[in-house]
Amino acid sequence: MDRAIELFQKMHPQHFEGTTDPIVAENWLEKMEKVFDGMRCPNDRKVSLVVTVLDGEGNDWWKHYRRIHFRDRPVEAISWEEFVKAFRQKYVPHSARIKMRVELERLVQRNMTVPEYEAKFTSLSKFVPQLVSTEEDNCYMFQKGLRDSIRAAVILTLARDYSQLVEVATLIEQDQQVNL
Repeated sequence: MDRAIELFQKMHPQHFEGTTDPIVAENWLEKMEKVFDGMRCPNDRKVSLVVTVLDGEGNDWWKHYRRIHFRDRPVEAISWEEFVKAFRQKYVPHSARIKMRVELERLVQRNMTVPEYEAKFTSLSKFVPQLVSTEEDNCYMFQKGLRDSIRAAVILTLARDYSQLVEVATLIEQDQQVNL
């Protein structure tokens, strides 16, 4: 058996059966990147390995896409960048990214805890990196969605580092809960 295939299988890559959830699709793609990084996989081997874990609708999509767009070109001749572009067009389309952009722009903490809000913020942010391309933008977008009482207190701290901002917001929230 090919050494790359053996190593790939030892990494226990997650299978992909297709999805209508762009977050699930993007997370799967990120997991594949981690597997490839962990095995130091060269780009010219990634597609031939990743297609072995496409199942069900995911595999049906790939076979159809490859036949139509790559004219059944050998899988080894298809670049990882081409695969990722095709995958995102199908499973993380522009319309989904626009929807997530709007969702991020409108995201407010409401009944979420700060850690829950931060997790949702981070999940949406990866789809619209242009909104959070700098530390300052990231902090601004996060801060504007916090509950008013937390945001007002956070602003006074002048926290400009995202990790520090999240930590301060969490501590303020905990303090407010204790002092209810």
